[in-house]
Amino acid sequence: MFGIDVYEGDGSVDWLEVKRSGKSFAFVKATEGRTIKDKLFPKHWVALKQAGLIRGAYHFSIQKLPIRLTKQRSFSKLWRS
Repeated sequence: MFGIDVYEGDGSVDWLEVKRSGKSFAFVKATEGRTIKDKLFPKHWVALKQAGLIRGAYHFSIQKLPIRLTKQRSFSKLWRS
């Protein structure tokens, strides 16, 4: 089973062509952070259903936790060894 992941930055998608290419599902970015909504999500969501593809939505988040410099240094040492 193969699928794709799309977001607003990918632009318009030909969902029937995606299906013809052998894909059976797609995940579509719906939101990011606390306030960002993907402008193309509603369009993609409807078009996926019309094309007969399995659809999933996701929220994109980047955790921003303050880390002490000493912890950063000890973490970076792991990658040097």
